Amino acid sequence: MMNIAKSKILQSTEKYATSSHINFIVRRIFFFFIIIGTMAMLFSFTSMPHKRLADEREDSVAQDEDSVVSVIAWFNKNDTMTYWINESTWDIRKGDTIKTAGINTKIMITVTDSTKKGYDMEYSFLDFKTDSVKDSWKQNLLNEALNKYKEAIKGTTIKFRTDIYGKIIKYDNLNEIKKQSKQLFMETIKEMSIIDSLAVAGIDLKTLLKDVDADRLVQGYIDELELMFKHHGTTYNIVSITNHSDATEDDYETDSYVSVSENNETYDYRIVVDVNKYIPKDDIKAIIEGVASAYLDEDKFNEVKEDMDENFDKQVSDDLLYNTYLSIDYFYDGWPKEIIKQEKRVIGKIGKLSQKYITWDCRNVRH
Repeated sequence: MMNIAKSKILQSTEKYATSSHINFIVRRIFFFFIIIGTMAMLFSFTSMPHKRLADEREDSVAQDEDSVVSVIAWFNKNDTMTYWINESTWDIRKGDTIKTAGINTKIMITVTDSTKKGYDMEYSFLDFKTDSVKDSWKQNLLNEALNKYKEAIKGTTIKFRTDIYGKIIKYDNLNEIKKQSKQLFMETIKEMSIIDSLAVAGIDLKTLLKDVDADRLVQGYIDELELMFKHHGTTYNIVSITNHSDATEDDYETDSYVSVSENNETYDYRIVVDVNKYIPKDDIKAIIEGVASAYLDEDKFNEVKEDMDENFDKQVSDDLLYNTYLSIDYFYDGWPKEIIKQEKRVIGKIGKLSQKYITWDCRNVRH
């Protein structure tokens, strides 16, 4: 029987696998479409992704353990930073990447007050644009959702506070955001074209609606905000390290790479974490069966299980390579400059890739 620690890893893997099939807006409104994405990826198995910085890395040990960078906010009242958040998904087929969906979201972060205890700040949604991806059901679903919600979400502002280092310590109006997200969901869910497809697939809409968690809907609004302030309040050695861990009863075989660097001229700095996990195909089967049993009726689940018992080993001969990659560049004053977050799942030469690319657009700070 799978132990608890490994089960948690599988749950995490499932979450990232499903997120490759949803997008910035759909994730905020339609949590249950995550399940559809999981099924599509595991049952069936344009532009290129933004270049990963670690693709050209050099493995090494610590360069100077006495040198450090500290992620600290040096903000002022009325400072503003505007960013574009670009989210895209790709199919990987025999080495080629085929774009399946994309959306670009413009946001602004404003410092409304600066005190000895920290900062009062606002995170506002300014604009949404979709990519042009032809013949993609994912992009069509995204466009449908965007047309329904972009005007309602434009101007939405999340108020939050940080400590003196820039670490988020409190949200002031998430209850209002929760009401908004739930209302949008309940008003339009039954109008989406995918609803008929759910019924045909044997998926119980009432079960899906019952499982919708308002707190998780709200989390969709703040995922990127928390990513941007993820490292604030932490000090890191300037270092470049690779590490390999063999599989144990509690974890999978893992290769990891961590790099922290600083520009000697501008004092901007970068933090990179790159992790590969190697997940046995038997555990992949367990993930699929777990999701299917939770959301399919008994007859449909039995059909899926019977088909998997008969064909899974024929169709899936390799283990799953699950890669998570995060690179964050900061200005010297602690404002995020550029972020690349990527999840990739590959079995053999077939897989899925999802990527967030966040870059600054307008910088208005007092220095």
